[in-house]
Amino acid sequence: RHELEGISGREIVLNHGSLAHRILVIVLAFFMPELILFRAMREWWSAYTVVRKMRARGHTECSLAFGFFVNMNGICDGETLLGESFFAEHLNRIDASGASIRWDEVVQRINYRDQSNGVYRAVAFFQLLRIVTSTTARQILSIPITPLEAVTCAHAVCAASTYFFWLKKPNNVREPIDLRHFFECPSMKGSAG
Repeated sequence: RHELEGISGREIVLNHGSLAHRILVIVLAFFMPELILFRAMREWWSAYTVVRKMRARGHTECSLAFGFFVNMNGICDGETLLGESFFAEHLNRIDASGASIRWDEVVQRINYRDQSNGVYRAVAFFQLLRIVTSTTARQILSIPITPLEAVTCAHAVCAASTYFFWLKKPNNVREPIDLRHFFECPSMKGSAG
């Protein structure tokens, strides 16, 4: 289980890895972009699996952003971060108790945090598209291209593919969403009707 780093007021702050780990990922992305692409594919499949399980339970409002958020330990129950495996256990406990979570509000909160993400990805995608297009056009017109340009195009194709798989991935999961704020007890449902 992942432990929480600290609590500031009502928000829980999460430590997402050391600086050395982040540098390692950057170096891997630079020298072997295909490894990052496979990581993106694996993370996409894992997020899709979470969404598929939620939809099987009748929660159709859950999107890929929700699945990524769960897998990035963006959901907690106040004491424990709920990654994919702990999240499933927690759902079973909620179902057994007869209570429910207002998932539509949780998804809305996740989507609100992720609003500016598309602009950055679009700018990066068009920069990658420009590099690949200009190099391809030069090759078609029989204008010589250097090996560095060819390698840059290969990196650009891997980066564009990675952007595709991470298109719905939330940008910032530094502060997990506490499910306790979205909890509905069975007694609350009976008194509201």
